[in-house]
Amino acid sequence: MLQVLRNMLMIVLPTAILQFMLPWWIVILVAALVGFWANGSSAAAFASGFLAIGTLWCVYATFIDLQTGSILTTKIATLFNLPNGFLLLTLTSIIGGLMGGMGAMTGSLFRQLFAQN
Repeated sequence: MLQVLRNMLMIVLPTAILQFMLPWWIVILVAALVGFWANGSSAAAFASGFLAIGTLWCVYATFIDLQTGSILTTKIATLFNLPNGFLLLTLTSIIGGLMGGMGAMTGSLFRQLFAQN
């Protein structure tokens, strides 16, 4: 559990900064590098990537939602035929979490591919 929290911090901190300068998919690369570097199972890598990026995107999307008075969230939810903006924020977090989790798991499995038996 402590390893998952450590890996989450190692994913969240650089990703929060790099997302402002680089494309959205930088989260996958950062998570993959941490998954490759961290010595753990692929399940723990997926959990840390999922929780890190899912939480980061949830906080960031909620911050934008509060700043804009939910105008943008409501309009995009309507565009996707969603009943409300909260569901859009939830889906954003889940999609981000899946990208981070799969990136971290890919890095972990890549390391295991080259590990000596």
